[in-house]
Amino acid sequence: MRERAQDAGRCRRGAALAVLLMLAATAAAAEHPTVVVRYDPAQVPHVRFIAAFEEALARVTRTARLELRPLGDTRAPPRADAVLAVGYEALATALGGRRPVVSALVPRVSLEFAVARAGRRLAPAGDVTGVYLDQPPRRSIRLVRLVLPGARELGVLLGPTSGRLRGEIERAARAQGFRLRTADIGPGDSVPRVAERLLDGLDALLAVPDPLVYNRYSLHGILLAAYHHHVPMFGFSRAYVRAGALAAVYSEPQDLAATAARLCARALRGRRLPPPVYPEVYRVSVNRHVARSLGLLVREEAELLRELRRGEGRKP
Repeated sequence: MRERAQDAGRCRRGAALAVLLMLAATAAAAEHPTVVVRYDPAQVPHVRFIAAFEEALARVTRTARLELRPLGDTRAPPRADAVLAVGYEALATALGGRRPVVSALVPRVSLEFAVARAGRRLAPAGDVTGVYLDQPPRRSIRLVRLVLPGARELGVLLGPTSGRLRGEIERAARAQGFRLRTADIGPGDSVPRVAERLLDGLDALLAVPDPLVYNRYSLHGILLAAYHHHVPMFGFSRAYVRAGALAAVYSEPQDLAATAARLCARALRGRRLPPPVYPEVYRVSVNRHVARSLGLLVREEAELLRELRRGEGRKP
């Protein structure tokens, strides 16, 4: 009888210890919430973004920890209080779970498409938010006006993805005094050929991110057609300016880190998430060789950036 009583006592103590350990683990998890980061380590922009994000997150919350999970990682999914998805492929993977998702390095229309396809909802109605990779149309079109104050005819090539921004682009062009002309690109269309028809009579061509319209196969042909028509093209990245666009307003991956960190910190605290936002930090690049070839005098990049920020009510 005594042995049975001792065994029962040991069982009770063991059960109590297990409960205490479970409570301690739960408290530790609550004390150190986890952001699981999905990304492609082969993509240099992803790596640069994550390095800046880690520093930014430490400035807004000292208790959170990061769990880096590259795409293709076959280990069991870790416990996560929020998921940071870097790039479209990581976003599509993260949306298959149930945790709050913060997207980074994904353009607006791609984010909206992925969320709808996954049956999730964007904040504030849902728990998916992020910082867009691309700039708002009003900012890009404002740059065109600053560089070409006398321009009137603005052209835009639109594909199935970028076509969703047609209304916003039209309003932004009208606000800057442009007459907007658009051409739609569909599967099977020759992008340079459509561009040739649109370029006649234009003062400027604005590039809007769309994988069907602007890609490594079509970019050279579009730039060549624009050059032949003596029409400056405005890109959406520094790489486009290097390739031959006259100018661009854009954000580097690390420029988006602070905004993504604030969104993740909000998710970790269980607060209601705000809708996705456009970049707060951005830059301007000008191709001086192209400007000279077109006979254009373009202001310094720093001056253009100050004017853009002043127009948005931001500090120069």
